[in-house]
Amino acid sequence: MKKAELVLKETLVTIECIILGIGVLLSYSGTAEAALCSNAYIPYYLYSVLGIAFIVVLVKLRKKQYTIYLGLFLIVLYLAFAGGHGYYTCAMAVRRFRNLNANKGAEGLIRLWFR
Repeated sequence: MKKAELVLKETLVTIECIILGIGVLLSYSGTAEAALCSNAYIPYYLYSVLGIAFIVVLVKLRKKQYTIYLGLFLIVLYLAFAGGHGYYTCAMAVRRFRNLNANKGAEGLIRLWFR
């Protein structure tokens, strides 16, 4: 492989690692917020560990031939699992908990209004 190709490949792999790192930070922050509401969301931290494992795989294989395509595949896979399932589930749980806490006293007011 020529030096220019190797530099380009390592640059693209670095960009893919940065994208996965941003995904890990988002996944961690969403899980941390949901874990404050309920301990049932603590296993969702494993999505952050999965993202870190993907980054390690990309760094280890950065000089291989098809690493760029593997990186794109891992980004899409992480988006589907951690973004689609993990972050979305945690975000909806936080939203639900906030709505429940905001409407705790509303039931008494509704009963009083429609008496």
